[in-house]
Amino acid sequence: MHKYFVRFRSRHEFWLLLVIVALAVILSLFSPSFFTLRNLSDILTSNAYLAILCSGLVVVLIAGGIDVSFTAIASVAQYAALSYAKSMGGNWPAVFLVACAVGVLCGLFNAVLIYHVIFVVVLSSVLVQGGLVPWVARRCAVPMEPVEPLPFSLGMRFRSEPNDLRRFRVEAGSPADGLSVGRLDLGSGAWLSAVSRANELLPLTDGTVLRPGDEVLLTIAAGDGDTGLLFRAR
Repeated sequence: MHKYFVRFRSRHEFWLLLVIVALAVILSLFSPSFFTLRNLSDILTSNAYLAILCSGLVVVLIAGGIDVSFTAIASVAQYAALSYAKSMGGNWPAVFLVACAVGVLCGLFNAVLIYHVIFVVVLSSVLVQGGLVPWVARRCAVPMEPVEPLPFSLGMRFRSEPNDLRRFRVEAGSPADGLSVGRLDLGSGAWLSAVSRANELLPLTDGTVLRPGDEVLLTIAAGDGDTGLLFRAR
């Protein structure tokens, strides 16, 4: 055991582990909520995508190889899969298979050429595959909108799944378009909880007028599932 620790102490991973532990201790001193289950859950959830990529790369590293193109291939695969879902309306197993097929084809293309020229080919494929995504999107008339990072979010945690909470977006031409909150016919089994417009929370009063693009949060009792029709265009 002592010999193993001595060998481990001479490796870079030992010092990296010390840095991570030191950062965790410092952050916990400045923020009491750092070492909480909620924060750890948020960290794991936000880094799930990177964890999936890293788990695939570990196999390559164990085999003694290296791959710097997996991020570009993942971007191409997810774009192709979501484009298929948007145009063809495929279910999730089909979307998953499309993503796998695109990833295998891109990886096979790199593998065939990587046998002769390693780093140059992989680096070029990263630039080409990643850079072609916006061009292909414009050629296929697929809308791509830049998403501005928003610094604040509001969330609540529940002991069980809140099946009675629903979020809707007001569509242009829907019955709720241009209607004030006080005139909404929600029935006796639904309650309006919040309204958001352009990422800003609106004051919830009877005079608040709904516009296309507004997001509304409703509490709907069981058996009153038709309330969402108010926010859909007819």
